[in-house]
Amino acid sequence: MDTRVVSVDERPSRLIAFLVAVGVYFAVGHWADTAAASESELVRDVVEGLWFLGLAGLGAVFLRVDGAGATDIGLSRRFLVPGVGAFLLVWVALNAVGVGIATASGNPWGLGPLQQTTAGNLLVVLYLAFVEEFVFRGYLQVKVRSVLGADSAVSRTVTIGVAGVLFALAHVPRILAEGGYVGGTSVVGTLLVLTLSGVGFGVVYELTENLYFVGFLHAFGNSWPLLVDGFAWDGHAQVAFFVAVGVVYFGVTGLYRRLATGTLVTPRVRVEGAPE
Repeated sequence: MDTRVVSVDERPSRLIAFLVAVGVYFAVGHWADTAAASESELVRDVVEGLWFLGLAGLGAVFLRVDGAGATDIGLSRRFLVPGVGAFLLVWVALNAVGVGIATASGNPWGLGPLQQTTAGNLLVVLYLAFVEEFVFRGYLQVKVRSVLGADSAVSRTVTIGVAGVLFALAHVPRILAEGGYVGGTSVVGTLLVLTLSGVGFGVVYELTENLYFVGFLHAFGNSWPLLVDGFAWDGHAQVAFFVAVGVVYFGVTGLYRRLATGTLVTPRVRVEGAPE
């Protein structure tokens, strides 16, 4: 199978309705976060978990209404093993490269950073990451591409950019409540980081069409369970680690695309409007 056909309703009205619904839902979420701010950590976690569950339900409803399913967005069972395999390759490669950089630069490495990440924390970041990827890549990115009505490079690029920007803007209520929360940066800095992250995930999704792989990468980026803490290093070592992350991510992405082409999980997709 060289090309997989994905059918999603191409009417802009459905996209507008989705964006309005998400905007209202995020506003309600901001109110809920504010109301729960004075409660215990357990209550706040429950509120957040339920809110993300509702967000996933919203995406599932629109996906169903648009005539698409799990296979169309790379989330059916056939994509699970390839997605997990690709992610494990990323994890092994980053550990190997990270340890090499740490050894060469005199920085520490070992089980310490891994031991700081508990199983409970991993489950939480997986849950949150997969919900966001399902909504913003699995539904929104595919939907925008369907509305644009073309499979050209320009159409795909615009689609990735739009989904990335909307992914960042969806975090505005929490950014305003917390005053910028990515590494202590400003609100503008946080939006920039989130936009670049959204675009990066969008490129990986566009090239692999495997939502499991993107979801695992997203969760990985929120926890970094490695043998090294490359972001805590200084100077050239930190820069080298940043570069290594990009090279490994997109190197494995390119390898996945090459090996998966011609199979049932081929990343070569043509998006068409769903039949009436």
